[in-house]
Amino acid sequence: MRKIFFKVVFLTATISLFCGCVARGGYIGPNKVYPYSMAPRIHHTGFSVARPKSPDWYLYVPEQEQARAVFRKDLRGRTYSFVAEASLRQIPRNPSSEEDFASLVKQDEIHDEERFQLVYYHQHLELRQGQWCLFYAGNLLDKKAPNSPDQPLVFIVHGFLCIHPAFDKTVLHAQYSERGLKREIDPSFSEEGEQSLKEVRLESGPGKTID
Repeated sequence: MRKIFFKVVFLTATISLFCGCVARGGYIGPNKVYPYSMAPRIHHTGFSVARPKSPDWYLYVPEQEQARAVFRKDLRGRTYSFVAEASLRQIPRNPSSEEDFASLVKQDEIHDEERFQLVYYHQHLELRQGQWCLFYAGNLLDKKAPNSPDQPLVFIVHGFLCIHPAFDKTVLHAQYSERGLKREIDPSFSEEGEQSLKEVRLESGPGKTID
């Protein structure tokens, strides 16, 4: 396996895959890019994603990285958001078993208990593209969100982490999250979120899907 180091970098080559609007001197165009300006499939280091099918999604150019893709639903409101993202992450070591892998990448740890409260969490293992993957779902309360200081926000997150066979001690992490006041949460959006997870593919190189 190759070892990879990730940096927060912004490459014009990456943006050209999104919207085909790169000039020699750098990116020329709006920061918000909608699906009609995206390539059908967008390739990052180690994975690819399909552009959203619904026109009300967009990507914010400064958030995109070589090994990270972020899509946001274009919603009105100060407290409500819906986000889908995928990225490569390094883990401390290569797992020795499925159970060891699940222990290494479980997503139920709360780092800021003053702000977040875990209400529900479930995880299970299954194969995806021939690799061990941990699928998880969680519900939290965000009790001290800066954009809602007086009312807690419901925070729902679903995703998976898969071992990447092309890179040492590396996983592909994909998830979608919905955050908002209880009355703002829209169950119908979960179908779009699940579709976004299905469209993330492990790749050994651009266009080289791992079977």
